[in-house]
Amino acid sequence: NQMTDPYSLTPFPNAILFNWATIFVLGFGNLAALDFQARCMAAKTPKIATIGCIIAGFLTFLVGIPFSYLGAITRVLYGPDSSFAVFEPDTCSEILLLPTCAMWVPDADAFIKVLTHNMPSFLGGWCLIGIVAASMSTADGAILAMGTVLSNNLLRHVKFSFITKDTLILAARLSMIPFAVAAAAIATTKPGETGTFLIVAFDVTLASVVVPLFGCFYTKIPRPAAALFSILSGAITRIIMQFELSKDGSLLPPYGGAEFLDYGPAASAKVPPFIDDADPWDPSTEPCDQSRFSDYSGADSLASAAVSLVVFVLIQFLEREKSLDDSWLVSWSWMRPCVIEADGDDKHNGAMTDDDNFADNAVIVSPSDVGVE
Repeated sequence: NQMTDPYSLTPFPNAILFNWATIFVLGFGNLAALDFQARCMAAKTPKIATIGCIIAGFLTFLVGIPFSYLGAITRVLYGPDSSFAVFEPDTCSEILLLPTCAMWVPDADAFIKVLTHNMPSFLGGWCLIGIVAASMSTADGAILAMGTVLSNNLLRHVKFSFITKDTLILAARLSMIPFAVAAAAIATTKPGETGTFLIVAFDVTLASVVVPLFGCFYTKIPRPAAALFSILSGAITRIIMQFELSKDGSLLPPYGGAEFLDYGPAASAKVPPFIDDADPWDPSTEPCDQSRFSDYSGADSLASAAVSLVVFVLIQFLEREKSLDDSWLVSWSWMRPCVIEADGDDKHNGAMTDDDNFADNAVIVSPSDVGVE
């Protein structure tokens, strides 16, 4: 089983750790994506938001499953058994019993070649358009969400803020400029690895804010200190492990066994031992000098999320006997939680409202004023 056994593809390695980490990161890291949350918050009622998410999930399967087959098709058309394959000569592999062989070099542009040379022009063109559209929608949605949060949730509430109700939209638009510049600058560092940046983006959210987000909804009294230190510990752990863990680019951890050895330089001019010859290659006397793969990509993602969870649970446990007003750091004004209530008869009651002016009519009160302990 390729999802449970790292040796299931023997004599070739299986990147099982990275595959599972990617599924986990994209599945749970997405939950804290501001652009996705904004779509739910824009719904008129929670029921509409739920129905929209379910429909979007089915549409994802409808589009994603056919696209997943393109990887297998690309492998067939441009893989090691195709007429387009390129090999690096004078290499060896002990598990393949080859003292000298040619290592297959994957074509980085194989997928684009499939869309532009092997598929009908109409289908290939629409696939390319879909990829560009998906990239653009993800980028501009994230930039818009961050600009909105910066202007409305942060800058609007600082002392001596120049942002008012009438200038909020302009402030949100201006706030997007630095995020757009930063995104463009980051993208230019590795223009051919947009998929990697997407995983890293959700990796960061998983390591830092996903645990506090769940804690806000599933703990009786979420503590501000637990959320803050959970975010900081997860983010710091992720940054440290990004630079300290071994990453050779193979996406393969150093499991034991010959499957996880890279190709080495040619070991002998003799014939392989599986060929009937008087003097075949003997690996014990002429060893193939292979280095072991060493790439812990994926471990840093899962470990950072685990650290964030442990810190959040620990602080929640240590503060279990305290009221909310006595919690750590609550004395700081910017750490004090607030309950938002609407003026008049229009009460929010934890659900969405159809009143477009709800935010403008809201009154922010302290926890002690409404009896929260």
